[in-house]
Amino acid sequence: MLFPTYQFLVFFLIIFSIIISLKSQVGLYKIVLLISSLLFYSFWSFDFLLLLVLGTVYNYIILRVICNGRHKKLALISGIIFNIANLGIFKYCNFFVTSLFDVLNQLKIPASFQVLQIIAPVGVSFYTFRMISHLIDCYQHKIPCPKFVDYATYITYFPQIASGPISRPHEFYTQLNSSKKYDYQIEEVIVLILSGLFKKYTLSSFLFNFTQLPFKVPQ
Repeated sequence: MLFPTYQFLVFFLIIFSIIISLKSQVGLYKIVLLISSLLFYSFWSFDFLLLLVLGTVYNYIILRVICNGRHKKLALISGIIFNIANLGIFKYCNFFVTSLFDVLNQLKIPASFQVLQIIAPVGVSFYTFRMISHLIDCYQHKIPCPKFVDYATYITYFPQIASGPISRPHEFYTQLNSSKKYDYQIEEVIVLILSGLFKKYTLSSFLFNFTQLPFKVPQ
């Protein structure tokens, strides 16, 4: 499900309406937001969702070990290695394999390989760096150890998981647990949405035709 689509508009309006009505019930609205984020991610792939959930649970366990104070350095190192390895497998595995193959060819060492058909999960870079930065913040005592629902919502938050930005945990938790009423700036919101749609469907599509032409015409 992509952002500039009717499907996302319907999804967003439904979720936004539910969350607005539950804002006074902080615990319940956070659960709804978490479920909504997982549902949003599942539209791409259930397998990717399973990987995201397992990574979230593993990292939260590491967080608890760090917060408990025993073996915290070892826990931090293992958490960082796990996350970087996970990212490397999905994003850079074929790059390293082909690079190794080129080196062996330069050394005239016979070698053959098969490119693995690995598809990177949507937003894997964003949520991986979220996980790593959270581990480091807890290790450095910049933030207290969060509740699982808060942490899982931070990692899977659907407006940011696919394309960022990577928000800081303490900023996210402050807003997530705030009991203040929403600041209803409807006019500004409508203007921002309409201007974004105009840029996407008018300017972007128009300029795309010109930017693609030089790449299609051989020199």
